Amino acid sequence: MGSLQLLEFSHDRYNALQGIVEVDHHLRTGTFFDRELHEIFAAIDDAGLSRLVGVALLHGHFDAAPGQAPTQSDGKGALRDCLVTANAPVTGDRTPVLLKAAYHDGASVWAVAPLEYSAIAAAKVAWAHIMKQEAGLTRIVETIGQLGLDDLVGLSVLPRTDRKLGSDEAWVEQTSAVGDDMHWANVVAAQRVSDVVFGDMIQTVFVSPAQDINPTACVPVCDVGPTFCNRYGQMHERQSNHGRRHT
Repeated sequence: MGSLQLLEFSHDRYNALQGIVEVDHHLRTGTFFDRELHEIFAAIDDAGLSRLVGVALLHGHFDAAPGQAPTQSDGKGALRDCLVTANAPVTGDRTPVLLKAAYHDGASVWAVAPLEYSAIAAAKVAWAHIMKQEAGLTRIVETIGQLGLDDLVGLSVLPRTDRKLGSDEAWVEQTSAVGDDMHWANVVAAQRVSDVVFGDMIQTVFVSPAQDINPTACVPVCDVGPTFCNRYGQMHERQSNHGRRHT
């Protein structure tokens, strides 16, 4: 096993992602939640990365724009307490936070393909710690690939913000039109568990049971833990027009 291969961002790869409802349905018709998810967690735990890496259901919110990639930042104004992911240029100070296992034909190995980035310092610090366990991360990626789940399941960097969730809160994401130009973004906001109708939600990020985190409320041991999205309506449908809403 050689060093980890980190591929360049690919618009085609990102724009080929399915919707969350389709991904969730596909996984629930098989044995993923009974077997494969636990195999991936075992690889994460063996690598010592259970506090830094979670399992994500891969899905798109909007089309990646030419020359840009979905990038997460702290919200501003009315969204100041949220994490907002929208198209932005990929620069050297951006940190990969959503990762896909991708078979690198040229090297005949499983590689890591970034799907989303972050401009937040907390994610950069977490990524530096993750890369110190490069061999372990490689084994996790290989596990996902060998299970044949590389188009459905990936890895999410968990620490993405300095904001800590309370024991009565959960992260909930939805696709929203934001800004003066009404561009599409994925907005992740903390909500009180009592206000969340979990029957309407699909869990999109899973944290290793080794962390002993309530599946419906991430305690302050992590920054971004279990995340949910609404399965109904435009709130989580994929939007086109390269992230721009026509009004």
